[in-house]
Amino acid sequence: FPTRRSSDLLSWTASTGSPASYILDERELKYEEALELARMADVLLQPSKTEGFGIPVLEAQLLGTPAITTRFGAMADFTLYGVSVPPVQPHSMGLGYAVMPNLTGIVEALHHVAPPSALDKADGKRAAQMVRANMSQAAVAANFEQLIALPKPKPAIGVVRYGQPP
Repeated sequence: FPTRRSSDLLSWTASTGSPASYILDERELKYEEALELARMADVLLQPSKTEGFGIPVLEAQLLGTPAITTRFGAMADFTLYGVSVPPVQPHSMGLGYAVMPNLTGIVEALHHVAPPSALDKADGKRAAQMVRANMSQAAVAANFEQLIALPKPKPAIGVVRYGQPP
C-alpha cells in the first residue's frame, strides 16, 4: 500500500471486489492488547516486502488465528496455519533483498481462509505445537546453548590468515 491511510485500504479492497469490511486501528497497543486482537481476529494479514522474524505470525498461529503472509524468508517456513502467498518478484536493495507482495494472491488467500471451516483445524493445532516446541524462549535458549557448546571448526585447507605467509 502506498500509505497506511484508511482511504487507501478502502479503495484497494473495492478494486479487488472484496467486501469493504475491515478495521484499521493505528494506535500503539500494549502487548496483551495486541495478543487479544490477534485472538479475536479471523486472520492475521502480513504481506511484508522484507523479512522480519515473524513474531506476529507465530503468535497468531499459537492463538489459533490463521496467517496470510508473503512467501519470503522465514515467512515461508512459519506459515503453517493459513496461506503463504508467492511474491510477484524480488528486488535487490544493496544489502539485502525485498519482494513485491502479490496483492491478487493475497485477496485469493483471504477468500480461501474466510470461512473458518475452510481450513483444517488440525493444521492450526500443529502450528501451535510447533511454536510451543521450537519457538518458545526456553526452546530457543536450549538451541543456542547447543550451538555454543559445539567445537569450533578448524580452518579449511588453503585458508591464509592476513599477515602470515601461506
